[in-house]
Amino acid sequence: MRRVAYLAGLAIACLTLPSAAGQAHHSYAMFDMTKSVELKGVVDQFKWTNPHAWLVITVKDKSGAAVAWNVEMTSPNNLPCSAGSARRSRPATR
Repeated sequence: MRRVAYLAGLAIACLTLPSAAGQAHHSYAMFDMTKSVELKGVVDQFKWTNPHAWLVITVKDKSGAAVAWNVEMTSPNNLPCSAGSARRSRPATR
């Protein structure tokens, strides 16, 4: 009986601990969720990679200097549903 309880506890731990690590990975603590930023620029690169896709764009700042922005997005398998496809964000697209 003790062995069954031990194995059941071990199984529960193995199933729940990875989900805690996954929640920590998807923390928004480093972002200011109260602030929005609108960027208008030219697409330099669209990185269709896992676990997150990236959009690299060049934006002019207030003084007119070119500044590169790296925008982290959702997983590539979610992009066609939410933000479009890589075809819409080809290099040199405005």
